[in-house]
Amino acid sequence: MTRFFSLFVFLSLTCFALNARAQSDADEISQQSGIPASEVGAMLTHCDANQMSINMCAWRDRIVAERKLQRAVATKGTMNAGCPQPMNARIDAWKQERDQTCARKAQKQYGGGTMQQSAQTMCETAATKRMTGRINAGKCP
Repeated sequence: MTRFFSLFVFLSLTCFALNARAQSDADEISQQSGIPASEVGAMLTHCDANQMSINMCAWRDRIVAERKLQRAVATKGTMNAGCPQPMNARIDAWKQERDQTCARKAQKQYGGGTMQQSAQTMCETAATKRMTGRINAGKCP
């Protein structure tokens, strides 16, 4: 009985934490987009329902990747041995280049089509994940 109760408590807390994270993502997207959080939340639960849901899920994934990047930068501090500039300045410059590169790639692939914004956001997410990995490995951005 004690194992069952412990498992129940663990699963309850895990579900609560996951729901809280999903809710905070929906709230953040809602604040940035002006779309009510309840609508954003509904779209995030059905990522393949339509183009708007695909865009919202891509946006959420980028937000999560950005948070992980911020944590990696904070963990490594503002300077990394062997890196000539403060890490935050390098990351800001890198983000600008990332965004421009991904915008060009998405424009080339989709030329203004409905998938262009999703493709750009997915590209930014993938690049952010790669940069987070580099920072975690102790490499200069």
